[in-house]
Amino acid sequence: MKSRITYKPSVDIGTNSLIITARCSCSAGATPAFCEHVFALLHAIEDYVKKELFHASTEQIQFWLEPKPAENLSLEVSKVFKGESSNHTLCSTKFNFAAMDSCPYMKMLAKLNPHLNDQM
Repeated sequence: MKSRITYKPSVDIGTNSLIITARCSCSAGATPAFCEHVFALLHAIEDYVKKELFHASTEQIQFWLEPKPAENLSLEVSKVFKGESSNHTLCSTKFNFAAMDSCPYMKMLAKLNPHLNDQM
């Protein structure tokens, strides 16, 4: 089985994007290096710049998680609530507290709030 050898190519690039020096730890990588490892490194750098991989994905606003605008449906109430339940009306708004006299919770409330006794 072959032993795995790791080569370390390095490239110095000037501000004008010209290669100043290129080196590699392989046998063909003496300065100036023209080995495949330096060539692969230069292609990786070019790909990195062209695809703008230096921008973090968290720098951009996520648009796919924003809720979609709701559709405004204007319907009459009678069309929304169809059936027998929409025909019923509220008979009385008064509550019969006297019917709740046997409830232990209501007895405790009556002791704490004397005004509740007036309603019962």
